[in-house]
Amino acid sequence: MATAVSAFSAISALRFDRTVPLELVHRRSLSEVFLTDSRAVGEAGFVAAAQVPAFHAHRTECPSGSTIDALLLLECCRQAETHAAHKHFNVPDDAGSVVRSWAFSFPGPAGRAPLHGPADVVIMAETCEGRQAGQFLRALCYRMHVIESGRYVGEIRMDTAYLPGRAYRAASAQHRGAGLFERPRGPVPGIALMDAGRQAALAVVKAAVPTAAAWRLTALDADFERYVEPDSSLAVVTHPPRRGVTGRDIRVPVTFEQYDRVSARATLTLTRAHL
Repeated sequence: MATAVSAFSAISALRFDRTVPLELVHRRSLSEVFLTDSRAVGEAGFVAAAQVPAFHAHRTECPSGSTIDALLLLECCRQAETHAAHKHFNVPDDAGSVVRSWAFSFPGPAGRAPLHGPADVVIMAETCEGRQAGQFLRALCYRMHVIESGRYVGEIRMDTAYLPGRAYRAASAQHRGAGLFERPRGPVPGIALMDAGRQAALAVVKAAVPTAAAWRLTALDADFERYVEPDSSLAVVTHPPRRGVTGRDIRVPVTFEQYDRVSARATLTLTRAHL
């Protein structure tokens, strides 16, 4: 009960009127920062706030004025994780954050009314399975519940590793590039891979199931095995889709392949929106 009361108090105190510092979410442009606040809840939890625009230039799924984009919600959670690692869990500011796997289920946006302005997002997070190397936090798992404009959207699980600054800079120097929602130097960001996977999955589903209704990304489960080089070709390979239990869902497995090796694997669930 004390934790619940503490979380409610922390949520009530969240601010939405300015973004957090760029360096604490590893971004280089204000237009890429959605996180506005974060407050610790106990020793292993936190709540965070973000403001998501109705339309963003990097978004590919929905036209302006449509429902909130699932990958923007994923990006909010990614920023919440990175910020919390530095602010709440004592990861040094120069350390690198590397996602090993993530999965989300966001069924809410598929049937939502259109957005006509920015949406306030609240993230309630708990952590587990922390691993230390001396005083340095090397890995942590996150489970986050996402609320958008007062309505429950879904949840995300994220398994993240942290690299000391020197090791991260050495790894980044071997994978230089600037990409979608990431530091100016480093490998291709995971969120950019997921967007490429979504585009490929949408092409497969639209060809297989002709319909006037739009398809929305509502769930995703991905594992990252190695860095993706920004200056080399990448194959985004779709595999035979499978229908979900509702009949309105289709799951599309996708692999991301570079140098004849699999760099990441994902299964994307697309849901047919209401006409």
